[in-house]
Amino acid sequence: VNQANWSPSLSFSSIWGTSDDNMYFTVGNELRRWTGSGYTVIPLDNGTDGESRALGGLAGIHANGVDELFLSGYAVDATHTATWSIFHFDGTTWAVSFTLPQTVTNGANDVWGSDVNNVYIPGDDDKIYHFANGTWTPKTVTCVALDKV
Repeated sequence: VNQANWSPSLSFSSIWGTSDDNMYFTVGNELRRWTGSGYTVIPLDNGTDGESRALGGLAGIHANGVDELFLSGYAVDATHTATWSIFHFDGTTWAVSFTLPQTVTNGANDVWGSDVNNVYIPGDDDKIYHFANGTWTPKTVTCVALDKV
């Protein structure tokens, strides 16, 4: 990353790229895109469901191109209730794709996928959540702690 366009005081929690001029970083509560010559902050408009929410704890990113993104983090609604969620960007708008069950207390720290119909996120509830054909399905796993996929 070009140091002229990136402050050394910034730290990112996740990175995903589809090419050397299309890379995404989660930096605090921001999502940034590297274009090969500089970065831009991508506005997170919280979807089209009419709910006003603040996003935070951005932890995982998966991109299939410039117009297909999955992002993990938490949403805080008007009652100040935080829920761990997966957000989807279709090239035009952000929407909540999936809200993790309340048994997931430490969030979804990663997102991985091979394409838009094959995406995985880990929960801290002994489950991996899989997205295929528009549906999220939990899959139970046996392990000590699941943090990344």
